[in-house]
Amino acid sequence: VGCLISGLFVSRPGIYWFALWDAYVVWAVFIVVGIECVGVAYGYGAAKFSEEVRKGAGRAVPRFIQMCWSFITPFLCSVLAV
Repeated sequence: VGCLISGLFVSRPGIYWFALWDAYVVWAVFIVVGIECVGVAYGYGAAKFSEEVRKGAGRAVPRFIQMCWSFITPFLCSVLAV
């Protein structure tokens, strides 16, 4: 899939496709990431998600990462999307 999408950018109208991609898709990524972080941190619970990661990975998630899930990443994504 990535190879097909990359083919758009190297074709003759590639700069047009890149401009469309840059204008619309990149901003949507910030919105999706912000919604995912809010969903994980507040819908599922940051502590519960952290415990699931600890069970799966065998290592505890640092408190700073939990703060990023809860506050820093959603704030930065909302600021960058606006």
